[in-house]
Amino acid sequence: MIKKLTAGLVLPMLLALAACSGSYEEPGQFNTAPPPQTGIATPVPVEQTEVSENMGDWQPEEIPESPASDFTYIYDAVIDGVEITGYIGNSAVIRIPAEIDGDTVKIIANSAFSKDNHLVSGTGHAFIEQVIIPHGVTTIEKNAFRRATNLSSITIPDGVTSIGDDAFQGAGLANAIIPDSVTELGIGAFADCPNLRNAVIGNGITIIKEETFRNTRSMTSVTIGSSVTEIHGYVSGRVLGGAFINSGLTSVTIPNGVTFIGGNTFSGSANLTSVSIPNSVTEIGGGAFSDTGLTNVSIPGSVERIYDKAFMNCTKLASVKIEKGVIGILDEAFQGCTVLSNITLPDSLVSIGSRAFMNCVSLRSLEIPVSVNYIANNPFLNCRALTATHRGVAYNHNTFDELNRVINNQYS
Repeated sequence: MIKKLTAGLVLPMLLALAACSGSYEEPGQFNTAPPPQTGIATPVPVEQTEVSENMGDWQPEEIPESPASDFTYIYDAVIDGVEITGYIGNSAVIRIPAEIDGDTVKIIANSAFSKDNHLVSGTGHAFIEQVIIPHGVTTIEKNAFRRATNLSSITIPDGVTSIGDDAFQGAGLANAIIPDSVTELGIGAFADCPNLRNAVIGNGITIIKEETFRNTRSMTSVTIGSSVTEIHGYVSGRVLGGAFINSGLTSVTIPNGVTFIGGNTFSGSANLTSVSIPNSVTEIGGGAFSDTGLTNVSIPGSVERIYDKAFMNCTKLASVKIEKGVIGILDEAFQGCTVLSNITLPDSLVSIGSRAFMNCVSLRSLEIPVSVNYIANNPFLNCRALTATHRGVAYNHNTFDELNRVINNQYS
């Protein structure tokens, strides 16, 4: 069977034929004769769009397939299937066909439905409201629906294995349901979605990458799949932020099996009042929960170190329990936790970083275990109400320097 040429090759051929026939008027115009079946159809201006008023209320299975002529596409011999490269139809509700000319649709290509794809009279795809992706599609490439601001509903079928970077960044989605078949979820895939309220991450995902749900300030709920082992965040030398930075989450249950919570993962999620951290977690990265609304937290003994600024400026954090096994509290870990009044340090702890409890003005008492053998400069700066006890001796803000000397010199 002879396969189709790519849309990129067909368009110049059409223009050349039109010029020879004399029907070609001026650059940028299509021949007015009906186009051959080549994988690209005549664009229809958006102002001609007519969508049934009730169409948005239809269930996905009730929506008819959109005609192949509404899309630009290519046949890819490597995957033996069709890539949808663009949309040139005029409907706000789209059901992508499962097959085109007998070939299975397998890929939604880079920027195919993005607002930045200007196939439609310079308007891009801002008018699209609902898209149903068919079974058979395995890949949604990067930027595929980027900035599709009116896209409120997307149906991702089981069988999709990869969702690329920024695939739905800035889209108008209300929900993000990621099926278990998806094993790769790109950086920023659902970032900056202002209307996103709920996300379900399927059991095929092992890593939630940087900025996946960045700035989703309306998102109050997320279900994290049982296969997730790492939630990525800020890495030194890179400008990317945490997976859920500046989200609207109110509570999070991190599933058992997660070992790594990266830097700034939930930073700036001001409505986050509750988090459950399982005893599989071994690292809480720098700034992971900074500037959140947590009121209390329990850190399991599987965590070796609480990294710098992990809970910095959690101004509603009143109670912290650190279980036996934690050996280090790093610089500024709890700085600015102004209502923190109750914290338990385990007898496994060996070091306390600089300014670790700076400006914890409500902290009145703290027992420093005999296991601690190093305290950095000014860990209790501006904690004027605090009395810290070590080996039966009490120290206050006037004698904290003496406490440092006693601990740091005890084994010298």
